[in-house]
Amino acid sequence: LRLAGIRPLVLKGPLLARRHYHPAFLRKPSGDIDLAVQSGDVRAACVALLREGYEYGTPLEEALACSHHVFLLHKSRPRVEIHFRLSHGARGLPVEPFMERAIEVGLPRGGSALVLSPVDELFHLILHFAHHRFPLLFNLYEIRKIWLKTPIEVQEAVVRKAASHHFLAPLVMTDIAFRTNWGEAFLPAGMELPKPWLHRRLTEELYRECTEWSQPGFRLTISKRLLGRWLDFQLTDRPSDMLGFLKMFMNVAWYRLRQGAWGTQKYPHFAGPAKK
Repeated sequence: LRLAGIRPLVLKGPLLARRHYHPAFLRKPSGDIDLAVQSGDVRAACVALLREGYEYGTPLEEALACSHHVFLLHKSRPRVEIHFRLSHGARGLPVEPFMERAIEVGLPRGGSALVLSPVDELFHLILHFAHHRFPLLFNLYEIRKIWLKTPIEVQEAVVRKAASHHFLAPLVMTDIAFRTNWGEAFLPAGMELPKPWLHRRLTEELYRECTEWSQPGFRLTISKRLLGRWLDFQLTDRPSDMLGFLKMFMNVAWYRLRQGAWGTQKYPHFAGPAKK
């Protein structure tokens, strides 16, 4: 990507392991490589990877319209995801402001790479956890590991950022996940938050339904897909967010119907590391 004049932002993965796990191999192996680029660089980044033998896992135009990333596959190399939004499909936040606040970290063999700032990194981990409907205890443990050693002012900045971007419901659900699994609070003590419009739906029961939906290896039937969208609907912050969610859902449905891809398929997320 650098040879193509693109400097990506590295999300999660090995560089997160090097900074937060000692030794780094204690983190669960990454199944893919997540990189973020500015929206204007997406096509050029994909072309650079296509030259290296990668192929599109999803049509580019569909990804740009319905998703927050485009993923590419290689016969012998790890899957690569090129993000142009942080998460949450077409409802996701553009990458550009986060790149402006990015910081540089050193690489083992020299040089440096861009990673999210401490506030943005925690915010992204929470969004990623919620977007996949709270799938694995590993994801929650990683948030907890980083959160507990984070200064209170950074924690409060994460909460304010979630509120300003209308992602309070994922924050509340992360707090419920902390209480359910460890009997401890996630949100800073004494911090009052605006309530999402469906705050009465944000309960341990909803958390349990989400984790059950996200178990790896099941078949994605139409009814399972609709249930997943209903769970997502309850995690919106306000009625206008719900309208944006419905618009995104219709876009996805349109592309799936055009491709005849609304039938049963295996759930692709968190099925284990890709073969190297």
